[in-house]
Amino acid sequence: MTNAKKLITPALVLFLICLAVSALLAGVNAITKDKIAAMEAEALEKSTRQVLPLASTFTAIEAEGVLGFVGKNGEGAVVGYVFINAAKGYGGDVTAVVGLDTEGAIVGISVDAPDETPGLGVNVEKDSFLSQFLGKPEGDFAVKENVTAQTGATYSSKAVAVAVNMALAQFKQVTEGGSAS
Repeated sequence: MTNAKKLITPALVLFLICLAVSALLAGVNAITKDKIAAMEAEALEKSTRQVLPLASTFTAIEAEGVLGFVGKNGEGAVVGYVFINAAKGYGGDVTAVVGLDTEGAIVGISVDAPDETPGLGVNVEKDSFLSQFLGKPEGDFAVKENVTAQTGATYSSKAVAVAVNMALAQFKQVTEGGSAS
């Protein structure tokens, strides 16, 4: 066997293996992408309904840099807003879905912190932590000032406070900017 064959044969085999694996992954993606999108939409709807239970319908907000919804009751009246933000926690992003009434008071919060430390950081998902934000009108939430951090989870607690502050700023942007309807 010549030196060229010794080099080309393994490279060709490796190329064919990579091609087959890539085709397999593309096929699995094509089969599962619609189901994944449907599950994500279902989880988003569940979160929005959880944080703004008075709303029967949700309409996406069309404002630059804002991921949120206007919630309306059965008569079509605006009952509040939902904003979704993520902030850097200890182990990764902490996502907060924040429901606000028409005056900007927080009526509900749902937090997803899957990458935070089990037994510590994930405690920011508990009602005992989140309840300190509820009913509060717009403000600047800060750990150690007006937010009590979860024990052993200061970074995760700060991430929730940052995400809530972002939601409050987006509320002002949307309601004062006239983008909500």
